[in-house]
Amino acid sequence: MNDVLIVFLKEPVPGRVKTRLASLIGAEAAAALYAALVDHALGALRGPWRRMLFGAPAEAVGRLADRCGEPVLPQAEGDLGARMAAAFAEAFASGAGRAVIVGTDCLSLSAIDVEDAFDALDAHDVALAPALDGGYVLLGLRSPQPALFAGVEWSTPRVMSQTLERVARSGLAFARLPRHGDLDTLEDLRRERSRLAALPLDEATRAALAAALGPPAAPDAR
Repeated sequence: MNDVLIVFLKEPVPGRVKTRLASLIGAEAAAALYAALVDHALGALRGPWRRMLFGAPAEAVGRLADRCGEPVLPQAEGDLGARMAAAFAEAFASGAGRAVIVGTDCLSLSAIDVEDAFDALDAHDVALAPALDGGYVLLGLRSPQPALFAGVEWSTPRVMSQTLERVARSGLAFARLPRHGDLDTLEDLRRERSRLAALPLDEATRAALAAALGPPAAPDAR
């Protein structure tokens, strides 16, 4: 089957990515961290599927393609839902039998998770991996479903619940995959401290992260 992994990414420009974290670690360090997350995702999420990268802003896709070493398509106009719906439509129009979309903010997401999502689509119309913040980190479909993206309150804790309402309303069979966490807040950074330590970050970014995170928690002596 022609499986397609859709990856959404942005140009890692200071002040335009990881803005919530930038207030803690500075815009330059936040952009460097985001760039490392993109590199990690592109390296980790390889498998027997075809990849389609969609970048933003549109004028940056050439630079992103040079940076990533593979073609990058521009994301569509509109909110996140409109852009994802358009990406799925393009993937299926290109011959995909199953398609999965991810971002680049989840360090714990692996190729095994992507493979599990494709496998789930053998018996389900939709596969979703919830995020700890109420959204989701992965969505898989076996046909275009634009109704799933319309009217969702993006970037809120209601994204997953509103998406599931649309899944039920459309009469689609749904598979829930394991939960993961994005890297958006200081709490997220603390949760992913050990994985962050494995990223190839420059010294300035490591110092900014260390200052924001503080010392590791002491082990419980009880």
